[in-house]
Amino acid sequence: MMLILPMGLVLRNLEANNEAVLSKNLGVNMAIGAGDKATGGYGESGGVPCKPTFPATTATDSQLVKCVLGWYVNHPLKSLKLLANKSVYYWSPWSGPLRNGTMARNPWLKIDPVVGIESTAAGRSLVEGWFGKLVSYLWLFGGLAFLLWGFRWMWRLDGLERRMATLSGVPVLFEWLICLGFFGDHRFRIPSMGLSLFLQLAGIMALKDCLFKRSGLAPLVAKPRTR
Repeated sequence: MMLILPMGLVLRNLEANNEAVLSKNLGVNMAIGAGDKATGGYGESGGVPCKPTFPATTATDSQLVKCVLGWYVNHPLKSLKLLANKSVYYWSPWSGPLRNGTMARNPWLKIDPVVGIESTAAGRSLVEGWFGKLVSYLWLFGGLAFLLWGFRWMWRLDGLERRMATLSGVPVLFEWLICLGFFGDHRFRIPSMGLSLFLQLAGIMALKDCLFKRSGLAPLVAKPRTR
């Protein structure tokens, strides 16, 4: 069922471009997040030089993909910096000073309390200042910490929990890695958000379990099973 829509796009491109491909803008999207002036996010600063094959006047999408990959290989230090920026943008909050992405049409922003605070000059100064940045960084790295801790906690429980951790963590990881090949955008994590939130919730449960054990109270879950 999940292949119905992608197959429709393939058939559309086959009719329009005589190529059985899912997308004709792979190279364009990759170029947005690469180049000497690229920031790793969506914008007009990205791009790499790519000479078309004579007698064509513009490079094809496949040629642009090769040019972008070649740029990454020839500029390893810049590539690592861009990968770090893309990761921050991918996991960035939907609002606040660290936000980076194409979420202007997100209906949540209409009721987001942070957006409401930013509606005044004093609130904007608070959100965009050191306090807002501190909260945003705590949200970003705290969410990642809970996600990783939740995966580790479920993995150690073994059995069904380990399978659930794998089935939840692998799609989240692959979507993150795929994003690194394009550009950082907090919109891109929406498809796997249910899985990442599930692992973060497991991380919170693991923290509660740890606190209960240290306080001498009964744990929330049974001890990890041994084979």
